[in-house]
Amino acid sequence: MLQRGILLFWALALLNMAVVRLDATPPAVPAPGWVALDYWQLQKDGPLDGDSFCVVHNSQRYEFQLYFVDAPETTRDRLDLLGEQARFFGLNIEETLALGQEAKSYTESFLKGGSRILTRWERVGDPSTQPVFYAVAVRRQDYLAEQLIARGLGRLDASEPETSWYDGLEKSAFWGRLQVAERMAKNNRVGLWHNHPDDLLTFLSPEELPAGYDSSPHAPYNHPSPAARINLNYATERELQRLRGIGPVLAHRIVEGRPYTRVEDLLRVPGITDSTLERLRPYVVVER
Repeated sequence: MLQRGILLFWALALLNMAVVRLDATPPAVPAPGWVALDYWQLQKDGPLDGDSFCVVHNSQRYEFQLYFVDAPETTRDRLDLLGEQARFFGLNIEETLALGQEAKSYTESFLKGGSRILTRWERVGDPSTQPVFYAVAVRRQDYLAEQLIARGLGRLDASEPETSWYDGLEKSAFWGRLQVAERMAKNNRVGLWHNHPDDLLTFLSPEELPAGYDSSPHAPYNHPSPAARINLNYATERELQRLRGIGPVLAHRIVEGRPYTRVEDLLRVPGITDSTLERLRPYVVVER
């Protein structure tokens, strides 16, 4: 009787294992040009904040930066970027740093929960420096960039891949999901958006807007003052990518084309047309 009970126990256990395997969804195959990293170790001694991290995979160390999202800085090492983030969200430096730490903690927790990293080995920034690659991080059906944006721990960033990482996944549809997530975070005044000057005004009808408020579309900033404009001679590639129509390639070309003596000098950058220049003109400035 005891022996029969033991056999029955193992039979049920094996049956349960079989059911789990049948129910489990096999991992999707990356699209051509993409590589999936499924087994890796997060490195605490490398870069780690809301939108960047370092891992070891197959004994090789890699640094990644997320597509689609810009999370607040966690230190004062980049005061130019930290200051721009604080101004954009209407926060002070300490508030911005605190939210940066919150984003860092969330990213660490998300990654440790078992995530797949997808990359096409597109490099960030200057090719002569330590290589950093853009990536997408996904856990089951959740994307790290989307989760950060939905929690108000990051804002939409213009950095996006040229192709979708999975066949059948429409990149434009995913971008729409991110826009919805950001709009909801703004509407709910969570995280970085709790003090944003444009917050609830975007939901009011024209007759409800405050006197003198300009309700015309703004992109990507709300009529910035000269002090808030992006300086073409000093902006980082990530800052330049926040300008509508400026992706990683154009941002790198703009940096390589320095110095500039006037905004019109952008026309010498391959890919910058007259119409591009006119669209960018209200949001950039040249100072040396």
